[in-house]
Parts: sequence; C-alpha cells; structure tokens
Amino acid sequence: MLSYTALHDLLYSVHERFTYVGDMEQFDTPEYWMSFDEIAEGDFSGDCDDFAQACRKELASIGEESRLATVGVNSPDSMNHCICIYDNWILDNRFEFPMRKADVPDYTFFSISGFNPNEPWHELS
Repeated sequence: MLSYTALHDLLYSVHERFTYVGDMEQFDTPEYWMSFDEIAEGDFSGDCDDFAQACRKELASIGEESRLATVGVNSPDSMNHCICIYDNWILDNRFEFPMRKADVPDYTFFSISGFNPNEPWHELS
C-alpha cells in the first residue's frame, strides 16, 4: 500500500502531464471514454475520465489496484464526473491532493468499476 506522500507524488505527476480538453473538442462527440490502453505514457489531454484512467494506469504500473467511480457533483453547475479510487483515497483532476470521501461531501457516488480494466461496473445506492 502506498504512503500518502507516494500517492500525492503520483497524483502530482499525472496533473503535471495533463491538459484538460473536453470530448467534444477532442473527439467531436459529447462523451468518449478512452480505454486503459489508449492513455498516453507521457503528456496527454482529455477530460475527467481520461485523468482517472491515467491515475489508474500509473497505479497499475507499480502493482497497485484501483477503481474508477462515477459521481455527481452537487454544486451550482451540477455535473457528472469520474474519479479514481485507491484504498479509499480519491484521485481527481479537480483536486491537487488525494482526498478522502468525507473531504468531498458534495459528491454523490453512482457507480464503481471492478479492480481490473474491462471488469463490470456496479451501481451504488
């Protein structure tokens, strides 16, 4: 299990290489999820699900399991969002630091992936 410092460093590394670009601009479609294998190793662009996949890929490269989750952000501009979860830590393109679920009370969790790419997703209630 990674220490908080190691997890923070991993998240920082992904943030440093990431440029946010919406799916409409990048793929000319309202929603497109890059597969685990499509995420670039170096600098890359994409939206929240691509960022979450990149965090997951970085964790997998060092032998750590993680999951993706879809959440609703209950803010004035309410939106759906994707995050990476590692051992109850949230890795999110919206935050510079790993967060605990209690740290983001405005998130409503909708679904969570399996631990490996292509495993089924499960609805959360």
